[in-house]
Amino acid sequence: MNETSMVGNLDSALSHFSLVGLTALVTQAGHRACFAWSDDPVPRPVLHSEATLEVAAEVVQESARRLASKESWLRRTVTQGPRQGTGLLTVRAKAIPAEAWVNFEKERIPALAMAQDHTLDGRFLSALGEPAWWLVDVQGRSLDDGGSRWEMKTRNRGEEFLLNRLLPLTEAVANRGIPEIMASLSGASSRDDPGRGPESRTATGLRTPGPTDSVGAWCALWGLHVLPTVARRGAVSQSACVWPRRGVHPQMAVLPVYTSPVTVRRFAEACSDRRLDDLVRALGVADPSSEMAVRSEVARDWLQEQGVRAVMRFPILKTGSASAPERQLLAGETVVVSSQPVGP
Repeated sequence: MNETSMVGNLDSALSHFSLVGLTALVTQAGHRACFAWSDDPVPRPVLHSEATLEVAAEVVQESARRLASKESWLRRTVTQGPRQGTGLLTVRAKAIPAEAWVNFEKERIPALAMAQDHTLDGRFLSALGEPAWWLVDVQGRSLDDGGSRWEMKTRNRGEEFLLNRLLPLTEAVANRGIPEIMASLSGASSRDDPGRGPESRTATGLRTPGPTDSVGAWCALWGLHVLPTVARRGAVSQSACVWPRRGVHPQMAVLPVYTSPVTVRRFAEACSDRRLDDLVRALGVADPSSEMAVRSEVARDWLQEQGVRAVMRFPILKTGSASAPERQLLAGETVVVSSQPVGP
């Protein structure tokens, strides 16, 4: 197995998801792949795979070109009704009256089937949140409430995630050459194609605004597929690894840190496990009850057995206007799980 160092910082959620997304893409392409953070004073994200850096870059380019093609589900738009012109499989968009749902489904199902031909695509869309049919007849609720808490594209000027963020990034990566993608993945160079200088939102909330390499950001968005969206009838859906579990805007995110190679599947299972939830709830309480303290210790023991060295805790900043609120993950703090610390 090759050990290929990637660009990234432990305190950046974007770096974590970029590593997860790249590993998932390489795995889907048929190559054995795991990932980890190096056990160095300044940890580095590392891809452990039979694929070389060049092969990984080829996988990224091929995946982006497939999704940027004219036939791709990513380009499909709604042809009628209140959502006309928006991404056919986007979640957080205008509400659909119950009487219009049948026609919407007729358009949506073939595109969804196309996406599910590729395992990662299907899991990605599921993690974003299927259009929230359970909220159609609930007073005061919109389909936005059925979306992932991790999908943080703002809705100003009527923009939405698939057509106005993921597609431009996909086109940018598809137009990169293999040497350019290799340079982006390794950190030898950085280019923010759709960005707007110091205020670039290419990172889509996974870090604060600023120039962000398009390849890293694109891989990071695909990394979100490991965090499922849980439907809550008559209420706002919730997602793994963000807290508190109520309302639209969580205040904290947590991600496990492995310093030994881990598969994407195993990482995803840890993110959704109740014991991680127990640990986080204990961390978020100033004076936890004795029961929660015990559950926290059980959670620490279990996470350590799984190979989790630490968890990164990311505060979430809510900013922007009332009509177009924006969430951004701030720099993370290391919370040690095992007896061996991570980083300096």
